[in-house]
Amino acid sequence: MNEKVRAFLKNPPPGSKTRAALDFGIDLTMTVRNAFVLTPAERLERMQAAQIGPKPTVVSRADPKPEA
Repeated sequence: MNEKVRAFLKNPPPGSKTRAALDFGIDLTMTVRNAFVLTPAERLERMQAAQIGPKPTVVSRADPKPEA
């Protein structure tokens, strides 16, 4: 990531939308990661995975054996 961008995000200027988000308590690390670290294909893959949701867990229950 560009050092100017990194410096801007660490200390955004007063009155900027980034400063407002930071003051509101928004964690900008995910924004930075999504915008500057992940490739477009990786971002799309993560978005699609989030829309589908986690894979369901299958629990198999064995029938109890009848007592003799």
